[in-house]
Amino acid sequence: MMNSVVRYIVLGAVLFAACGGDDDDDASKGTMTSPQAKADEKICIKETCKLPPELKGEELCCMDPFTGGCGIKVTDMCRAYPKVDTRCPPPEINVPTPAGIMPRVFGCCTDDNQCGIDFGMGGCRPRTFACMFVPKAQVDMLKPQTCDGEAVPLPENCGSNMVFMLPGVAGSGS
Repeated sequence: MMNSVVRYIVLGAVLFAACGGDDDDDASKGTMTSPQAKADEKICIKETCKLPPELKGEELCCMDPFTGGCGIKVTDMCRAYPKVDTRCPPPEINVPTPAGIMPRVFGCCTDDNQCGIDFGMGGCRPRTFACMFVPKAQVDMLKPQTCDGEAVPLPENCGSNMVFMLPGVAGSGS
C-alpha cells in the first residue's frame, strides 16, 4: 500500500516537472519569444499575428494557447479582431454591468447596412440592440444610422430602467 502511494507521488512530481519551466517560451499564452517579432507582431503557435491598421493602439494576444489564433486584449480576455468600419464610430455610451466591467465596443457596419456595435458577443449588432442595456437618459447617444450616414429612428421602447449596483455600494444588498 505504501509502495503504491510513493509511486503516485513520484509520478505526480515527474508529470509536474514535465510541464515546463521558466524559459523564453510562454506556453500558457501560446506565444514564443522571437528575435524576428516586431512590436506590432506576435507569434501565436505557428501563426504570426499582425495588428490591422484600424486597430492601432490595441494589444495583440493569442486566442488559444494550444491552437493559436490572433486577437486583441480587452480587459483580461483575448477576443477576435472586431470588424471595424470607420463610417460607423462606436457610440459614446456608458453601460454599467453587474460585474462593474465596462465592455469595450467597436463601431462596425451590419450586413443590412446599419451602423452597429461589436462588443465581442457575436459580431456586429445594430446600435438599437443596445436599447435594452442603455439607460433611458442615454438613448439619444446611440444615434442609429445607416453606414451611408442616413438617420434611423430609435424604437419607441428604447432604454432601460434597470439600475446596476456594484457590490459594496449602499443599497446593493452586500
